[in-house]
Amino acid sequence: MIIDKIAICQRRIHNPLFTLQRIGDEFGCTREYVRQILKSNKLQTKSKRRFKVTCLNCGNEFSIWYCNLHRRNGKFCSRVCYWSWCRTTIICKICGKAFTVRNSDIRGRLKKGQSPPRFCSKRCQGKWLAKTAGFEVHPENRLQKGIGLKWNWDKVMELQKQTGWGSNRLGKTLGIPYSTVSNILRKRRK
Repeated sequence: MIIDKIAICQRRIHNPLFTLQRIGDEFGCTREYVRQILKSNKLQTKSKRRFKVTCLNCGNEFSIWYCNLHRRNGKFCSRVCYWSWCRTTIICKICGKAFTVRNSDIRGRLKKGQSPPRFCSKRCQGKWLAKTAGFEVHPENRLQKGIGLKWNWDKVMELQKQTGWGSNRLGKTLGIPYSTVSNILRKRRK
């Protein structure tokens, strides 16, 4: 049986991951004979285990083991690059603070027909809801001490009927103390 030495060399060049045993099995020879042929042609005798890869986020080249090539760490040079790749920076509509959101959360919200997040916290969301729904403090009572804050009771009741939320959640969302909300709901029910 004639063994094609050129074909063995080409197999090593095109498939650097193949072991000597695998190449020898394909051509019907021993791994030692394959090693001698590769060494005489000045080719690499050990199978390649590490590869140079370019980071998807920063573009730096780094080397990685073959077993990790198809995992997450095979695409990014560090965790910092992975986290910055997987997150989007958004600016809060109320306070102007920049915050990050996972891209998977944005995609999930869009699939459900919801808008992407616009606020950095529940407090900012509550402030926005208070502005748009008319729950702000009456301007004439801002500077007067001892009078207390006035809230639009009708709008509190309307929002409670629409959402079915309890006094705790209404208070957190609107920025009103929950005891005040529970008093408003209790008095309106009478």
